[in-house]
Amino acid sequence: MKILIIHNNYTIRGGEESVVIFQKNIFEKLGHEVLIYSKDNKVKSTFFNKLKRLFLGYFNPFSYNDIQKITKDFKPDFAIIHNLYHSITPSVLLPLKKANIPSFMILHNYRLLCPVGTLFRNGAICKDCLDSPHREVMCLKNRCGKTLANSFFFASRSKLIRKSKLVTKNITTFVALSPFQKNVLVKYGIDSSKIEVIGNAIDIDEKTIVDFPKEDYIGYIGRMTPEKGIDLFIEIALSMPEQKFKIAGINSLDNNIKLPKNVEMCGYLTKENLAKFYSSAKSIMMTSKCYEGFPMVILEAFKYKTPVIVPHLGALADIVTDNFDGYVYEPTDIKNLISRIKKLTFEQSKSMGENGFLKAVNNYNAVGYANKIIKLAIKNKQR
Repeated sequence: MKILIIHNNYTIRGGEESVVIFQKNIFEKLGHEVLIYSKDNKVKSTFFNKLKRLFLGYFNPFSYNDIQKITKDFKPDFAIIHNLYHSITPSVLLPLKKANIPSFMILHNYRLLCPVGTLFRNGAICKDCLDSPHREVMCLKNRCGKTLANSFFFASRSKLIRKSKLVTKNITTFVALSPFQKNVLVKYGIDSSKIEVIGNAIDIDEKTIVDFPKEDYIGYIGRMTPEKGIDLFIEIALSMPEQKFKIAGINSLDNNIKLPKNVEMCGYLTKENLAKFYSSAKSIMMTSKCYEGFPMVILEAFKYKTPVIVPHLGALADIVTDNFDGYVYEPTDIKNLISRIKKLTFEQSKSMGENGFLKAVNNYNAVGYANKIIKLAIKNKQR
């Protein structure tokens, strides 16, 4: 089959980009032909570019023309859609529908419901735009885009797309990453019949995995932003001065934040060093305060036989099983979490890590994932 993957890269690369690369690799491995259409959000912050983003943020005719040409030249059997903002825009959905090419949107976040996609504000879950009759106006009122200008842009774009049904009318199927996510979407108006649940997956080649000796540190991997709970990670480290903690990723912390002596900032890691970071950790800890989709961090940790600590929030507790392949903690009971981390032995770490590895191999393997997508494509081609 010929597969078109569409993704607007984020300024700071993260889990979505790794899923795009994973999809390309596994589909090509299985003999399919893959074309990636991508644009980048890395543009100079000039007045002209901001003005351009404002006018083209809803419907980009250049992207429309690009995809129209691809439908004629490449002739994809189906398209997988990831992020469309800010450069690509939902304009690309129209030529796909016109050419009767099924399109499947992977829902990495909650942008169908929330102008900024996170359902998060002021350190907690926020549903103001869903529960208020004023909907997107709440994004402007709450300054969810940080500045008034950005908040106006996000709110107006979201309202235009919702009212016009540009996305919901033209996407063939939305792919939710968990039953929890599907339930939230359906509760707030997305047609249940247009949603399929397919969790993320990972390609595991046991021959290439190197097992590093476990070291006595708790690891954090990813963006250092409020919704990811980096402040909570640091707070926990501060409460456990005898325990070592390590953070991997581009340092975007406020300069005023002083890290405790037991926290090591590792910065951006190469593929090889990241593998060692995962494998050597006693545990990887996620301290998210928002509804996550299906974090690749969990599957990467399982791949390297490392247990994962997650909050009982959203879909996370459906992926990690408490005391089996990690710990699931109550966000309101951090003292209990600290107590459990203190009691975590290397033997328990290795045992739970093995369980996580087997779970990834059996439930989240790459071939099974690819077959689910292909099955979805065949089903929609026959309609």
